[in-house]
Amino acid sequence: MQLFKDKKPSVVAGLVAALTFGGALVATPSVALAQGAETDGAIVEQTSESGAETPETDATVTTAALSVKDDSAGTVVQPSSSSAVDDVTSDVVDVVVDDDATDVIPSGDASAPSQGGADADAGTTPVIDEDAASETVDRSDEISSETDGAKTAPEPGSDIEPEVAEEPSDPEADEVVEGDDAVGGDDAVVSETAESSDAVDSAAELQGDAELAAEDEADAEAVHVNTWVSDGKGSYVWYGSDGAIQSGWLVTDVAVDNSKGGLQRYWLSDAGSAVMGLFEAAIDGVTSWFFGTQDGYVARGAYTDSETGYVYLADNEGRLADTGWVCTDAYGHGFQRYWVDEEAHACIPGVSEDGWAHYTTEKGYVLRGNAVTSDGAMRSANNDGLLQKSGWLVTSAFGQGLQRYWVDDYEVAKDRLITSDEAGWNAYATSEGYVVRGGSIASDGTMRYADNDGRLQESGWLVTSAFGQGLQRYWLEAFQVVKDRFISAAQAGWEAYATDKGYVLRGSLKYGDGVLLANNDGALESGTGWIVTDAYGNGIQRYYLSRSKDGSYSYATTGYFQADLGSYRDAWFYGDTSRGYVVRGKTKVSGGLVLSNNEGILVETLLGSSEGFRTTDLFDSTNQVYYLDRVNGHLIARTGVFSVGSKKYFGRPNEGYIVRGKTTYGGGMIIAASDGALYFQDVNGFVVTAEVDGELQRYYIVDLGDGVRGAKLGLFTVGNDQYYGREDQGYVVRGQYTTPDGMLIQGDGDGKITYSFLTRAGWAAWDKVKNFSGGMYSLTQYLLTVDTTNNRVVVFQGTYIPSLGWYGNWTPLYDWSCSTGNKIYHGGDGTPTGIYRIGGNADYNWNESGNYTPGGYRTTYWAINDVTYFTGFLLNLGFHSTVGYQGGYSDANQLGKHITHGCIRLAEDCAKWIYYNALPGTKVYVF
Repeated sequence: MQLFKDKKPSVVAGLVAALTFGGALVATPSVALAQGAETDGAIVEQTSESGAETPETDATVTTAALSVKDDSAGTVVQPSSSSAVDDVTSDVVDVVVDDDATDVIPSGDASAPSQGGADADAGTTPVIDEDAASETVDRSDEISSETDGAKTAPEPGSDIEPEVAEEPSDPEADEVVEGDDAVGGDDAVVSETAESSDAVDSAAELQGDAELAAEDEADAEAVHVNTWVSDGKGSYVWYGSDGAIQSGWLVTDVAVDNSKGGLQRYWLSDAGSAVMGLFEAAIDGVTSWFFGTQDGYVARGAYTDSETGYVYLADNEGRLADTGWVCTDAYGHGFQRYWVDEEAHACIPGVSEDGWAHYTTEKGYVLRGNAVTSDGAMRSANNDGLLQKSGWLVTSAFGQGLQRYWVDDYEVAKDRLITSDEAGWNAYATSEGYVVRGGSIASDGTMRYADNDGRLQESGWLVTSAFGQGLQRYWLEAFQVVKDRFISAAQAGWEAYATDKGYVLRGSLKYGDGVLLANNDGALESGTGWIVTDAYGNGIQRYYLSRSKDGSYSYATTGYFQADLGSYRDAWFYGDTSRGYVVRGKTKVSGGLVLSNNEGILVETLLGSSEGFRTTDLFDSTNQVYYLDRVNGHLIARTGVFSVGSKKYFGRPNEGYIVRGKTTYGGGMIIAASDGALYFQDVNGFVVTAEVDGELQRYYIVDLGDGVRGAKLGLFTVGNDQYYGREDQGYVVRGQYTTPDGMLIQGDGDGKITYSFLTRAGWAAWDKVKNFSGGMYSLTQYLLTVDTTNNRVVVFQGTYIPSLGWYGNWTPLYDWSCSTGNKIYHGGDGTPTGIYRIGGNADYNWNESGNYTPGGYRTTYWAINDVTYFTGFLLNLGFHSTVGYQGGYSDANQLGKHITHGCIRLAEDCAKWIYYNALPGTKVYVF
């Protein structure tokens, strides 16, 4: 909508139209009365402050005496009145309102609308917020019904939705109105009474700064309509539909942040602000207590104040419940009992003795039954909410199973001793609340024991498995299990030691510089001197007891010590540091072995204190050489590799004596001279020497562990070549050598093994062929051997011998895994043993009829058995692939077993090789 930009003649025309408008008012009785207009000699007012009821008149009183067209609704509401309008034309200033406009420019006189009813105002009319005014009218019947002394609201059907007139941003800027938005058109025109009748004396006076300022001030006051305004200090003031501050009761769905929500009730102070906190007010003449929430509206239902935690109980109109006991199901928690405090008019969470001792929960109702309350305390109350103040309580209501509790000062005692003066017997309340029954270990490790009623054992011996440590013996003092200290005979009847686990020692325990010894009752060995016993789980052993410096206990002496034994005076002994008995035989210590005889007497007493090589049979069944070295003042047998002068020696770690000659060790062989001096300690790899054996031999030297080097034994590979270290000598095989398990090894002059692909079974087959009586010959260049024991097939290749017309001088070509006949077939052989020829005695039929035809000996596929590359040598027996499995014919799971009916199964490639290369006449040797 455009407004006038300057005071052109059209303004004068507007003034003329205003005069015409006055005449129209006389002719039209349905004109709403503005606030303050006279009606039959009475002044009709709408105010939230006076509380006076609006008198009944023939005119409908609205929040603004305006005729307003609502663009959104498309209707014009015409207020009706029979009142006189004597001064209408002399005291009216029009304000043009547009939804989208930001400037409001007053005209000099009221302009008559071009069509429809006329707008009129008497007195000062505020600019109305469309939405707020509409809401106020919509809810006025509810406000009126619940407010003492409130003014009469408009009747249903008379709602007015005026549009908001905003303050002009520039009173000097008049814009030309065009089209439908022109003054007097369909847009709503709100008239506002000027400060004086002089406002319309002339167009020039309307342009005056004073008049414009007055109009701006009026607009500023009228902008708050049916809305809340914050004072910036936490208070909110309500401006009613007339733009004035309202007091008293207000029911609205406008929240204090001016958002729309559900209907709420507010109590407005004389200053118009929503009252917060506890207050008294009246509804329908009845005074009650109310609580204004932090959001301004009064509490309804059960409301918890976030600042205090108090729970306020109110009906739907906000009246707080009467003080004292309240039993009701009105607050969403089922039927409950509430205590309303006399001063707070609220339910105060916590313990109170008002009414009777009770505990108010955070939801307002009192505790009934047993529960853990929000403060972490455990409490018990009867069905009326009466709290148990003290005494025993046995219940499972706390979710801990059936337990016994001690109640003190309205809550279950925790983590403290309950004395017999309080409860009739001594008990201990755990951190979980229930009292100790049986064995209990607290979080700090304290151990207590009580009977099933919770009676604590104060002191004395206790034998029990209640602590989860098996059946053990404990000593108690001051209601607790003693830990990690000695118990005197005066206290307990015998000396004992309570371990850090609580139970007393039984058996042996390293303690300080010695080892404590106790029998099955926990009684410590006492006194001094030798004892020989098997009581401590170590078999029969010798112990030497010493007394502590303070004389409070005895212990088995450990480490090196001197004592008399038999004919020996001040003999040296060594007590095992963890078990206490004196060592006998050979005992590992740092750097070597302690040597002692069966009585525990050390080598330095038996052989003297000199160091060096010593030969003796005191510690072994035969003479052995030891090297004794002084460590920490005492002699030990050196172990591992050590040097004496320029030579190196090796003391066996578990035996102590030094290695001499050739000795197997760590998967290899240590090579040493007769005096123990080691060979090859600086060699890695092959060494050829005659120093050890008197003739040249080749050794392969490696690390054998424990710092010693020696010859590698058995079959091993270096690069692409295989070698074999002899188990009896250490050097590698050259020529032929039969291993301890019967394998024939053949090496060249450097020790490289020929035919390294051969297995032990392959070597054995070759040995059988070479040693076969009368020789082994074939009509072809190939010979096939079948080892039915080890399930191996070896293919040999020979040379032609013209003088014989046969092939011989066999060398191995292949060594394959196979499967042979199950021993239930062929008289227990599985596969018949003997000497055969390929195709020599074969009758086969390669179809599925089962009838055999003489002469056929091979086929690429035998359908009956689902095998490939069959080559026969005896009846229907021969070489072929494994039975078809998942589309293949080389199933490794079928090899190396006795599973056939007599045939020899091979991987398909092996069977294929025989099919194409082992022609008729090829010798087959089955053994």
